Amino acid sequence: MAYHSLWNDFETEEIARVPILPIRTSFKGPSPRWEGDEGTMDIVEEAIYYYRANVFFRSYDVEGGGDRIIIYLTLYITECLKQMSRITNKDGSLTSMHQLAIKPFSLPGDRGFPLNSFYGTCQNKNEKERLKQYLTQLREEVGKRLTERVYRSGRADKWWIVFTKRKFLNMSLGKN
Repeated sequence: MAYHSLWNDFETEEIARVPILPIRTSFKGPSPRWEGDEGTMDIVEEAIYYYRANVFFRSYDVEGGGDRIIIYLTLYITECLKQMSRITNKDGSLTSMHQLAIKPFSLPGDRGFPLNSFYGTCQNKNEKERLKQYLTQLREEVGKRLTERVYRSGRADKWWIVFTKRKFLNMSLGKN
């Protein structure tokens, strides 16, 4: 049984069936300001927390918008870990994660997007740009927080890096 998001029932704006959820972040983007307490997991923390359990599943029943973000971030975390497996220190990882976050990527509805069956399409250019900004904001925050976890001891934690070979839903956001 896969772990599902606690954010599935949260009422918020959606673009292409992706909810624009509040996140704890210092990165610029369209995410609403975080107003939860420190003990509450935002969607980024939830994705990282459940990653090592969810990555083993080859199917995932979407119960809401939070799950759609969990799916996307789980695949993105795998891409991050692949990059981290080649980097020896935290500073190098932060730089690499920033580069990966801002690198051009496919959006829901685009031809090369591997998860189109889970998402909708943007209705216009403004929605597409706003969704791109939100996903970039999520990607930057994931890279930062994941680096903190993986390089907690100063070197890459092998118990995170070992997951680079796993394919959640038998899919990948990367070209390989």
